[in-house]
Amino acid sequence: VLHESANNLDILKSALALVIFRRKLVALDATMRQQKTSVDAPPPPPFRTRDCQEILCETRIEASKVFPHLLRELTKKGWRPPLRSLLGRVSARADWKIQPVREKKL
Repeated sequence: VLHESANNLDILKSALALVIFRRKLVALDATMRQQKTSVDAPPPPPFRTRDCQEILCETRIEASKVFPHLLRELTKKGWRPPLRSLLGRVSARADWKIQPVREKKL
């Protein structure tokens, strides 16, 4: 769900964050599978959505660092944000109070 005032750059940045988040989850899954195959190691507990908070924070920080470089490279190649929404007609918008995020250093 997008915030009602999200623009095309917000959509692009969120897509970047999703790619980063997915890569982190795939790496975590591979690590957990490797631990399961180890004979001496006890099986890891099931991984739940609530266990992703740290990964989500890392993802937000990483996306914030990478996004300006991605945008600069796209612009060099001639890309411009379209005048209309990247997602076409979007009705799934929500309104919530946006608070400034204090970014942690990695």
